[in-house]
Amino acid sequence: MKALKLFYCKYSRSLLPLICYNIITSIREGHNVKILVVDDSKLARLTLIKTLKEYEPSAEIYEAENGEIAVELFKSENPRVVFLDLTMPVMDGYEALKLIMEMDPCAQVVVVSADIQAQAQEQVLALGAKLMVPKPINSDKMLVVLQQLVF
Repeated sequence: MKALKLFYCKYSRSLLPLICYNIITSIREGHNVKILVVDDSKLARLTLIKTLKEYEPSAEIYEAENGEIAVELFKSENPRVVFLDLTMPVMDGYEALKLIMEMDPCAQVVVVSADIQAQAQEQVLALGAKLMVPKPINSDKMLVVLQQLVF
């Protein structure tokens, strides 16, 4: 395992991994990080948001319960990161991912799903997702995910 470089953050007054330091610093300097969390399960959304808030308490977090709402929120809010479930009513995560990537080929979409089959992973990565992470996502997994995203 690679050693993390830690930086002292004057805002949180603690040592943080670089990605967390960058997020907190950019927010404190007036750059809000917008994150969209998409899952039909309210409990899954709340759990993911709670884990996100451990690393970024000031992020603007938007919620959607299906892909259709997610696409509309992506258009209107232009979040930096989307955490997306695959199995949802109205519009599933595959279709939402396809539409989001058509709108912004550089979108940073992290699929968080209980469907961990190799075929599902291949499909979402082919559609443009940056990562696929199995549910549930805990603090350790979230840190690994955040380190792989560009803020």
